[in-house]
Amino acid sequence: MRPDKTGRSGDQYFHLLGFPSVSRRNPPLGIRKLYFILTPQVETGLSDRLAADINLLITGVDAVAENALITWFITDDKPGHRHQLEGLEQALGRYTDLHERWIHTRGRLQGIQQALGIKAAPPPHLIVACGHRTHLPALLLRHRYGGRLIVLMRPSLPLRWFDLCVLPQHDPAPAVTEAPAAVEAPAAIDKVLRTEGVLNAITPAPAQDPTQGLVLIGGPSKHHAWDNGAIVAQLQRLKNALPEVQWTLTNSRRTPADFDAAVASTLDAQLTFVPVGQTPPGWLQQQLQQRGCVWVSEDSVSMVYESLSSGARVGLLEVPRRVPRKVPGKAPRKGHSRVTAGIDRLLAARRLTPLDYLVEQGDMLPAGEPLQEADRVAKYIVARKGWLA
Repeated sequence: MRPDKTGRSGDQYFHLLGFPSVSRRNPPLGIRKLYFILTPQVETGLSDRLAADINLLITGVDAVAENALITWFITDDKPGHRHQLEGLEQALGRYTDLHERWIHTRGRLQGIQQALGIKAAPPPHLIVACGHRTHLPALLLRHRYGGRLIVLMRPSLPLRWFDLCVLPQHDPAPAVTEAPAAVEAPAAIDKVLRTEGVLNAITPAPAQDPTQGLVLIGGPSKHHAWDNGAIVAQLQRLKNALPEVQWTLTNSRRTPADFDAAVASTLDAQLTFVPVGQTPPGWLQQQLQQRGCVWVSEDSVSMVYESLSSGARVGLLEVPRRVPRKVPGKAPRKGHSRVTAGIDRLLAARRLTPLDYLVEQGDMLPAGEPLQEADRVAKYIVARKGWLA
């Protein structure tokens, strides 16, 4: 990068922040934004430079128990991102005395000024961020107050700027050594910890009713097209195959508006429909802990992994893919996405019941061990007290 009017180059500013040198003629957009924000007053007047870009709210109490793990959660308040953070927060609280603080950013460049002005008493051991808009504030918080920085999902900024990245298997793999799954590994920590799906706050219930079922419907996405008629036909087959089960169906914000009319013909005493707009907070988590079987349209990848975390038996409703399906025993064809590859891997492992299998066999596959990826990540972190010191 060219020097600014103070004579400093972008590399020198990144060095002041403790970031590795960036020596590219055309650095990534995120790095250019960071350079623009920080110049030319990194050392003396940074707070004045950033004053117009901020809208940040902080929640949390200041009383801290001795030996508590002080953790700051940086959120953009998108439901999916916040749900991942909440899952890790709850899991950490199950394995250590946790003192949490939530920092809410508004916009990609907002939050930085007040992030630098937070009265950190006490400073964090751990900063956890989820969502691209949280990365710059999180990096500056770590620079100012210390602590280890963990990001959930693949960052758009250089991986080496973060202490740990928790990445679902379907995210592209950075060219670094992956962290081992065993929590008994040495205190030294690698950059990447892989998980089965994104983290969530679902925990298995002690008992679920096998006569109560839940159907979760998504909608078109980058990886899937949509066909109302095909979904309705599968719902009818599902009802016929398991007539003893009472089903509750809900949709998502991605579901096409005309799906409500299309599904009306299949609704009866056995199948009721609760639109997502009529579900109160916490409704889905409660349903997953009560229902003995859950069927999910395959486009709803997060819902698939949440259902597998609940301990219920999980089935899959097919949705047209925008890329070819993988043929067992053959290499993936061109265009086969990592997201759909993850679904195919779960099918091959018999974690999910295909509808054809249910119709032919008359029953679903047994539930496997519930996925508890938030707990696994929490154990991995807590086992490395020396790394957090």
